[in-house]
Amino acid sequence: MTRSAWIPYAFIAGFAVVLSANGALIYAATRQKVSLVVEKPYERGLDYNRLLAEQHRQQALGWSVKVAVDGGALSVTATAADHEFADAVAEVTLQRPIEGDRIGPFPVLLVKSQGRLPIDGARPGQWTAHVILHVGADRQVSDHRLVLP
Repeated sequence: MTRSAWIPYAFIAGFAVVLSANGALIYAATRQKVSLVVEKPYERGLDYNRLLAEQHRQQALGWSVKVAVDGGALSVTATAADHEFADAVAEVTLQRPIEGDRIGPFPVLLVKSQGRLPIDGARPGQWTAHVILHVGADRQVSDHRLVLP
């Protein structure tokens, strides 16, 4: 055997390493759950200009919504520069960002711009609170990331 006879075997060994690494990555990728960020992403993309107009309309209202975990309840606080929310209703839906578990929607009546929602039975961890604030014919939609103990 000559001194350069090992070169073809080195190529075969190199390809074997690359193929085994790719095989392991393909196996891991096909075993994980695929999650969509939004339902019907194509239709949402077509409707993007309407979404931007709605976002500008909500910003012009000047409303602010804060959501916090307070003991065993969710505290929802709405503020505006020019008035207090006396008869507002917030619709709250809790969703796990990865698994997609969903709790709600629950109506929360805001008294003097504040309301509370008991969250018994929600698993600890990270949640997204999707809040729709209704005041008369106007509404504001916001998402808030929470960590439940």
